[in-house]
Amino acid sequence: MTDGITNFLLSPSTFISFLFVWGTVFQTVFVIDGGLRSRSIGHIKNLAVPVGLVGSLVGMTALLDSHLTDIARSISDLYRAVATMMLTIIFGGILAATAYLWEQKYPPKKNSSVKRPSRFHTILALIFGFAPTLLLMQQQHRSLDAWLSPTPLVLTVSLLGLAWFVSKKPNRYELLSNACLCSSIIGLLVGVTLVFVGDLPQGLAVAGNSLNYGLLAYIAIYIIAATQGASNQLNAWLLSWHWMEIAGFFVFMFLAPQTIIDIVDQAEMMQTIDALQHEVQSLKNQMGQ
Repeated sequence: MTDGITNFLLSPSTFISFLFVWGTVFQTVFVIDGGLRSRSIGHIKNLAVPVGLVGSLVGMTALLDSHLTDIARSISDLYRAVATMMLTIIFGGILAATAYLWEQKYPPKKNSSVKRPSRFHTILALIFGFAPTLLLMQQQHRSLDAWLSPTPLVLTVSLLGLAWFVSKKPNRYELLSNACLCSSIIGLLVGVTLVFVGDLPQGLAVAGNSLNYGLLAYIAIYIIAATQGASNQLNAWLLSWHWMEIAGFFVFMFLAPQTIIDIVDQAEMMQTIDALQHEVQSLKNQMGQ
């Protein structure tokens, strides 16, 4: 058991997950602030969890799509793949918690000036923020259909448009970020509803891509707000853990491991089957005599 855990933690996928989360966050923050400064720790804290969740959810969307088309794959293979996908969430959470505690000990200087960057600087930060995610999606070897779902796309765009329409400059980024969260929650519930009415593939696609679209839009909004010196409009630390909650609901709704009760029931059932097989064999032996 210990050897299995050690081999898993020392596997290349663990290193790739670590590199994806920490590399994406640090290079994006480096571009946002033009280097690593005292205020950068706040951006690291606020981006770590969303980036980690994106890595896991992109992988899970591809994973679910592949297992629905190849149902013969074993449950053990599925669980191991899910464990690998969870690594980016774990590394994102570790980075966010570390940055939060560091910020408490060494808070950024309140009088530090924030230069308003050019539009090119903002675009560059978005490129550095999303390039690793696009590369991750490309390496999943899934068709474009796995990432395209009209229902969550329309829902996300509609709520973002409404938030932009009703917002004013002082609260624009706040409303846009909340709209991303709302669209993901609603889309997730729509996906669960589709699963319950019997459309499993469509339900999984809607639920997974609702989270993908909402998180990617939220990260883009945060990067833009940060480069404009307006990230304080977002309650990003609180939103990060709301994202964690709904992503956790998605994982445990569709990919939950067996509970202790399930394991005990399964063991008892196997014992019953073994006893019945033994009785059948005894009867065959008696009839043969």
